[in-house]
Amino acid sequence: MQRFTKVLLPVIVVLLGAIAARAIIAGRSEPPKHAPPEIRPLVEVIPVIRSEHQYRVRAQGTVEPRTASALVAEVSARVVSVSDDFVEGGFFERGESLIQLDDRDYRAAVAAAEAEVAAAHLRLAQQEEEARVAQQEWARFQE
Repeated sequence: MQRFTKVLLPVIVVLLGAIAARAIIAGRSEPPKHAPPEIRPLVEVIPVIRSEHQYRVRAQGTVEPRTASALVAEVSARVVSVSDDFVEGGFFERGESLIQLDDRDYRAAVAAAEAEVAAAHLRLAQQEEEARVAQQEWARFQE
């Protein structure tokens, strides 16, 4: 009895399931075929006639610029001239000069920096010469 329940009962169940599935598949009927329904648009179409009409729009709110620019000076200087396009609502292109600054302070700072560089070169040359003289004296002292 144990052998029957362990081996033959599962085989019988599987065979009966296969026979039932085959009978269901063989007994099915073809679904009815019919044409798909005609789909009509949900809107009414009318021809467009060109005409002139003036619309008035009343609104209120805050106007914001399309683009905003922030000018940042890389040097401090006095403003010498301002472009006519540099006004509220004005338009300008990339690279266009809007403000011209007085460059005298800048040129003076550049000259001072160049003088410092020249002084540093002079100090370097002096130090190198002193080092050469010291090496010569050391060489004489070693003899």
